[in-house]
Amino acid sequence: MQSAAHILEKYSKITPDMSWSFSNVADRRESKHLTHSYHRYPAKFIPQIVETLLNKYSKETSVVCDPFGGCGTTLIVAKLSGHSSIGFDINPVAKLIAEAKLCPIDPSKLEAEVLKLQARISKLKFKPFKTHPRLRYWFKTKDLNQLSKIHRSISYTRDLEIKRFFLCCFSHILKNTSIWLMSSIKPTRDFNKTIPNALEIFSTHLASMVKRNKEYYYHLKEEGVLETPAKMRIGDARKLPLHKNSVDHIITSPPYVTSYEYADLHQLTLLWFKFTKDLPAFRKKFIGTTMSVESDLPTQGEIGKAIVESLKTVHEPTSRRVNKYFTDMGSAIAEMYRVTKPGGHVSIIVGNTNLKGVEIRNAEVAHEQMLLAGFKAIQVVKREIAFQIIAPWRDKISGRFTNKEDENRKQVYQYEYIITMQK
Repeated sequence: MQSAAHILEKYSKITPDMSWSFSNVADRRESKHLTHSYHRYPAKFIPQIVETLLNKYSKETSVVCDPFGGCGTTLIVAKLSGHSSIGFDINPVAKLIAEAKLCPIDPSKLEAEVLKLQARISKLKFKPFKTHPRLRYWFKTKDLNQLSKIHRSISYTRDLEIKRFFLCCFSHILKNTSIWLMSSIKPTRDFNKTIPNALEIFSTHLASMVKRNKEYYYHLKEEGVLETPAKMRIGDARKLPLHKNSVDHIITSPPYVTSYEYADLHQLTLLWFKFTKDLPAFRKKFIGTTMSVESDLPTQGEIGKAIVESLKTVHEPTSRRVNKYFTDMGSAIAEMYRVTKPGGHVSIIVGNTNLKGVEIRNAEVAHEQMLLAGFKAIQVVKREIAFQIIAPWRDKISGRFTNKEDENRKQVYQYEYIITMQK
């Protein structure tokens, strides 16, 4: 196996491959086509990466898996390409979004249900409702009342697939109709924000989703892949409910070392749909959280250990958090090896960052952990990130996502690596 020094030297010499930047995708339009624009999602990677990897490494009848499924990008591209797919995510919001995006609905049936929903909303009388106190922190009372009316109207939809479609639309508008500062990736209140009318913004986005569904449905039908299986399930990447040697190609973008922020970013939907009542407890489920008795387990691999040791001299809590993240990722990579068929491929998209002045070489750590698991390196691509749905800024002091107005900001995630290995 390659030594840690050899891996580090190899990565230091890799130059960006501009053919993988997809910078010609103007204004992200091609990355938001079909159902990709249903719902905002942090750190959403672009479908062109998945398309290229599938074309290069997958067979005609491949089973594709994404153990960090997120909003379903890998699964959607796999379905469009005629590959069966399955994805997992610990976050029920991710499952809701991915399932809505994956499921093609007969356009005429959907349009009829939209008319029924609009009629219910117009006729439904206001009814006082109880809500989580945290939601009153984010919403003005009049907006809560209007949103409640829309949500209650959706609840009467009998068709589960169409109800999920409506709920995805509803979830998408929550941030817009709250006092959440839209220009910030982190939870920040904006008391001067002009709140749009909830019904108007819901209707506008719903119309857009209906149009996208129609395009998606007929595209799948024309390609003969309308019935191609694509499933999204709640699951932990560290313990996948899959048989050994059962998938041909894993394509995934793992959460970053600050994955606990995903719970914060999705808190409006999590609380409104009662997916959780306790956000701190919910964070414990995520990769890399230090709220675990296992947080002192040693990191697998010399590169990760060296990073953790460097952090210890700067900030002990951060070193423990990064150690847990690397340990969790090692467990997830071992699971990827277990479920991948001999001769199958695993492609991991990951970027490096900096915390407390220490370089967090996520790509090099993942590379070493993949080799330790038993994979054989095939290709490593360094790509410039032309655009992504995540803040490219961090606060130098706190290390948390921020925006370009922050005086302590620093830019991160300028590049990311696509590591492909074979079992």
